[in-house]
Amino acid sequence: MLSHRTKLSPAVGYAWFRSRTPRRELITHLRHADMPRKLDGKRNYSNVMYAVAGEAAANVAGTSYEQLVHDKVLAPLGLAANTGFSQSAMKKLPNHASPYYADSFAQAQKGEFREAKYDEIYMAFSPAGDLHSNVLDLVKWGKVVVDGGMLDGKQVLNKENVKMTVTSQSIVPQGTRMSEFSDSFTYGLGWGLMTYKGHNCYLHSGEYPGSSANLMLFPDDDLIIAQLANIEPTDLLHYARFFIADKVLDLPTQQDWLFDNAVKDTAAVYEEYAADREGKNLPKRIEGRPSVLPREELVGEFKSPLYGVITIVSVSTPVALGADEGKEKKGEEEEEEEGLEIHYHEFRNKLEYYHFETFKTVLDDGFVPGYARLVSFETGADGRISGLSIDFESPDMVRFVKVKTSVVATAVTEKEE
Repeated sequence: MLSHRTKLSPAVGYAWFRSRTPRRELITHLRHADMPRKLDGKRNYSNVMYAVAGEAAANVAGTSYEQLVHDKVLAPLGLAANTGFSQSAMKKLPNHASPYYADSFAQAQKGEFREAKYDEIYMAFSPAGDLHSNVLDLVKWGKVVVDGGMLDGKQVLNKENVKMTVTSQSIVPQGTRMSEFSDSFTYGLGWGLMTYKGHNCYLHSGEYPGSSANLMLFPDDDLIIAQLANIEPTDLLHYARFFIADKVLDLPTQQDWLFDNAVKDTAAVYEEYAADREGKNLPKRIEGRPSVLPREELVGEFKSPLYGVITIVSVSTPVALGADEGKEKKGEEEEEEEGLEIHYHEFRNKLEYYHFETFKTVLDDGFVPGYARLVSFETGADGRISGLSIDFESPDMVRFVKVKTSVVATAVTEKEE
């Protein structure tokens, strides 16, 4: 699990993300996952599997995962004052950063960011993340790792365990390689392992909507580079660490990390977000192919043993009247338009007709960049709606079976009967 070598589909993260279901209950759902038992040497990144490992460690210790990390790591290393769990806890600190977004790369370049809210939902797979900290604590943590678990001349972490975390366990498939980096990139237990211009380094990064983090350790050079940003997306942190290493270690400069690579890659990320939100990566829509199913048939609860419950509800929204139309209908009740919404965890999003029995939705709850997905309804032999599928594992669809039909239409407020 810690070397990311299990075969669990990354899409299972949808079942956990923005979920209020207790971690242990979510773990029981994993028995329904189609996960081959045979392992190979390639890394298959899975935050969910880290959550399982964290809960397993807590189970052995007879305590909670959070208490275990506090007692075994944060307190002994003197990090407990400023490093902890969840955004809701972080905002109680007297000195903290708020998350910020830009809606486009052009706005980001102009500094036109908007402040976001803190996420009050504690991440279900928090053993894979959801720690808050500052750069000074991160540098201290990195120094302890480089020194094999030593702090101020005292062995505070098990030396062999620390060594194992920075020993190659799996291979990370590489894309285009730059000459500055080693041919191979491997993964230990929570650390990426490579060389940069001949210098060994351990590294890992993290992102959450509105926040970015990066930690890079050069064990043979006694150099720790810790970076945090309260904006996201940005590739500045990814490339700034190489710029810093070049300066501190007096290495030859071959590329403009800050004003070329970082700018181009950040722009590409914004373009990717926009394409996903606008549905440009979806199959082409077939015009003139209407659904034959009545809207009331689509409403209900749909359940997957692994992914949980999706609810489709009918909603009424006011229709804006034109100036002339408004005069004619003055005194009459305001017109309303019937539509459909998909409810999944904290997501409450509109369903828009696409083609045949397929609808499009843009999953967006204010904490994640909106991304378009297709929802396809299916019928049984009796001609009634029996289930739906959503492309969490595109191009494969995840199927939900209809289990309840008595979900009553809602208006702007959220209600279920």
